[in-house]
Amino acid sequence: MLATPDLRHLTADDYDHIYEPAEDTFLFLDALEEDMEAVLAPRCPRICLEIGSGSGCVSTFLAMHLKTPTLYLTTDINPRACTATRRTAAQNRVVHRLEPVRTDLTAGLLPRLRGAIDVLLFNPPYVPTEVAEVVTADTAATDPSDLLAATWAGGQLGRVVTDRVLLQLPELMAPNGVAYLVLLQENKPDEIATMMAKLGFDMTIVMRRRAGRERLMIARFSRTIE
Repeated sequence: MLATPDLRHLTADDYDHIYEPAEDTFLFLDALEEDMEAVLAPRCPRICLEIGSGSGCVSTFLAMHLKTPTLYLTTDINPRACTATRRTAAQNRVVHRLEPVRTDLTAGLLPRLRGAIDVLLFNPPYVPTEVAEVVTADTAATDPSDLLAATWAGGQLGRVVTDRVLLQLPELMAPNGVAYLVLLQENKPDEIATMMAKLGFDMTIVMRRRAGRERLMIARFSRTIE
């Protein structure tokens, strides 16, 4: 089992403002470890993008263990998360390979990075909620205190934010790129698979786990081979 990132530098005060790594985070790490040698390493990714990096645990884990010359870009709408991500990378000696960017999902990255993302990582806000609870760039600007809700409030079917990113995969991903997302059974993964097939992507469930009442899974998306 690969070592998880050292997070001892993060405090209770940090976790009042950013998402604290939990069962979904560690399932994500386990799924990446599962794919490390067979899927990720052979691709020798140049650019990895994590959307919504929070503590920086996931990108840091991959930077620690994937022995490729990869640049790790991370985005988060929350400035505290961007700072935490950089601190986590520094704590685990990979800060020279990781660059946090404060932005809403992928805003500002296109068209410059069109077709350039070899690995995409996203643990989205997947909990079904009222649409009004979803944090957007506009609501974050007017009420920064609500940024923690951006880590969990997913709107209808828990997919308002997830679908925004999935619909961008054809433009973002390199021809041989792979994208990993955390999904909940309530997100209707079969429906997602059908939607992505129409966009030219196959979906594979890498790993599943029950966490209390939540049935979590890590989905991998790659372009359909003609």
